[in-house]
Amino acid sequence: MKKFMILVLAALMCAGSAKALEYVPEPGFSVQGLFGMNISNFRYTGSGANSLTDPKAGFNIGLRGEYMLPSCYGVFVNLGVGYTMKGAKFDALNSDANLPMTVKYRPYYIEIPLHVGYRYNVLENLGVYADFGPYFAIGVNGKTKYDFDSDAMEDFSHKFFRNDENELGSIQRYDFGLGFRVGAEYADHHSLTFSFDWGLTDMYRDNYRRRHFQEAGFELPKLKNFNAGITYGYRF
Repeated sequence: MKKFMILVLAALMCAGSAKALEYVPEPGFSVQGLFGMNISNFRYTGSGANSLTDPKAGFNIGLRGEYMLPSCYGVFVNLGVGYTMKGAKFDALNSDANLPMTVKYRPYYIEIPLHVGYRYNVLENLGVYADFGPYFAIGVNGKTKYDFDSDAMEDFSHKFFRNDENELGSIQRYDFGLGFRVGAEYADHHSLTFSFDWGLTDMYRDNYRRRHFQEAGFELPKLKNFNAGITYGYRF
């Protein structure tokens, strides 16, 4: 009886393995077009401050090339390039006029992620996947906007990434961090992905804003990007 049960169990395992191999993703290179929405904010760390700003909605659009490795079932490498809007907002007090205001950051980046991941096809036309890796971003445009709750002072703004040494509202042009994605793909074409990116670069590092406050006797906390997104993709 024991031998019979072992044979039955072995047969079931072999059948499951054969079924899994039947759904193994096809090896090779493919390209995806991507479009989605971001919810992003800034993380303040150090100098006695560890907090998140209020989130701000943005968007992402781009292309991602993916290579499914032929010798490792389900393992892939992908490299992307995209245009993305990140940012944050928070309430503050203007030190000059002593008036409450809302500060809105809206930077736009060209972002290049490089990820390694694994895909498992649960059905013939349905696969799930996850990937992880670094990203590198270059700031191309954007601005900080200051909205006042009082008519006593007009709203104003500062533009980003102009290489202006005297720009108090500026942040670092280059960003680097780590990203994680998880999602599902239907019929080898349509995908829905949830992504999370943690910036590792201090956006105030060595800029005029930090030096200005240091000269006044204040130490600014480190400012880093955080972003969550949901993206639709189409594989060509």
